[in-house]
Amino acid sequence: MQLFKYVRLTWSNELSDAQKDLFRKRCEGIRDNKFWFAKPETLNDPYDCNPFFNFNYNLSTVKNILEELNPDETKYVLKKFPNCRAKDDIYQLLERIMNSEKTPSSTKKLPIWALQAMLTKLVRVKIANTGILCFTENPKDIIMWAHYANNHRGICLDITIPKDTHSLKKLRYTEEQPIFAIHESMNERHGKLMELFYTKSIHWQHEEEWRMVATEGDVAREIPGASITQIIYGINSSEETKEKISELIGSSIPTKKLKMKRDYLLDYST
Repeated sequence: MQLFKYVRLTWSNELSDAQKDLFRKRCEGIRDNKFWFAKPETLNDPYDCNPFFNFNYNLSTVKNILEELNPDETKYVLKKFPNCRAKDDIYQLLERIMNSEKTPSSTKKLPIWALQAMLTKLVRVKIANTGILCFTENPKDIIMWAHYANNHRGICLDITIPKDTHSLKKLRYTEEQPIFAIHESMNERHGKLMELFYTKSIHWQHEEEWRMVATEGDVAREIPGASITQIIYGINSSEETKEKISELIGSSIPTKKLKMKRDYLLDYST
């Protein structure tokens, strides 16, 4: 299938050394047919990959959470309960607190709240380290050229990729933010984390986005069967930018130039 990726790639001799180095690395990635999986913190939608958790205050919630803990998470949680040596000890402790007539009703929920708050942090760390690769179906969107290609000064990559590529999915746009119980988000058995990564507000539906998700972000990866078939330059792309990209990438990837048409439409030609 054919997908596209906007890239903020603009050259100027006035760029800082760090910016020039980043430009070269991006060009090398294009030349080597590698794709950058970014961390969620770099995404421009504050709701993107930012879950809303529904806290429940009953012992069945505690049981569900403890069952989902992996060995490393178990060690982390046990450090917060110094008198407990195993997950069962934590459950029994909270059960005694909840059922004791000596426990004030105003504080019975506090230990369960604390457990969920603690594990919320773990889930958010897991999300923060995830890698996200974004594509679109539309290379002619005037808003995306402004947002993701440096006000039409950057480029858009034309990419051929197998539709059955692992983790490649089209986003679902909704009016309601997904709500998760903590235990549903702690691993992939429930599929809730994946639901989070592929769901956005309906306000973004014009982007027609597809995504791939990896366990680690800030990494460039090859995608089996995927290839960059052409580079589309934005309306405001400078000759300086085109010459520098050509110098670093070579002439193996065909290029096109975007043009303005009537009625606010964009198109590209050779």
